[in-house]
Amino acid sequence: AGIYNPLQVADYQLFWEGLTDRATPLYDFLNAKYIVAPKDFALPWDKFTPVFDGDPSVNIYLNSRALPRAQVIYHSRVIPDPAAAFAALRAGGFDPSRETILAGGDALNGAPEGETSRSFAEYEPQSIVTDVTAAADAYVVFSEVAYPGWTATVDGRPASIERANFAFRAVRVPPGEHRVALRFEPTAWRLGVLITLVSLAAYVALAAFFRTRER
Repeated sequence: AGIYNPLQVADYQLFWEGLTDRATPLYDFLNAKYIVAPKDFALPWDKFTPVFDGDPSVNIYLNSRALPRAQVIYHSRVIPDPAAAFAALRAGGFDPSRETILAGGDALNGAPEGETSRSFAEYEPQSIVTDVTAAADAYVVFSEVAYPGWTATVDGRPASIERANFAFRAVRVPPGEHRVALRFEPTAWRLGVLITLVSLAAYVALAAFFRTRER
């Protein structure tokens, strides 16, 4: 990354810098399942295990508590103020596998009994589709960085993307089976496509006009 990287997303960078160490559950929330590190690297050994040591310089370590990239979460707190949300994340006892902190949306306090599942149907740089089963009203929380231009649908209908855990994304779903789709469709890209199509149409029209005049 060098000394300065203008492409860093500010809120994610603050989240990363706010991690006390790799023992915190917030690190597990990032879905970081493996670490490549020197053989003498200090790690919390209650959750990290060496799984490859065949290289002379580094080992590969498995994080046995890494959380899924998408989770169905039934308990949410709404804290609109970013500083207060950041402080709540770092407070003792916060468990990202059971709770999410939202900048907007609804506070949920469900204690459901029933099936909960999620699986990815598609995972691409500009498109994420996951099938979920929720036993009650819930948020599907993604360890994907919040960024302008992403849109969401639930079963094909437009849905709101809430900022979750300070720098990430969440989409609310009702009880039952649903397909949640995230697409990266920034306004600038759509505007660029429109301008291109209009320009192409104008070029074709002008070419036809001048060709007719020549005849």
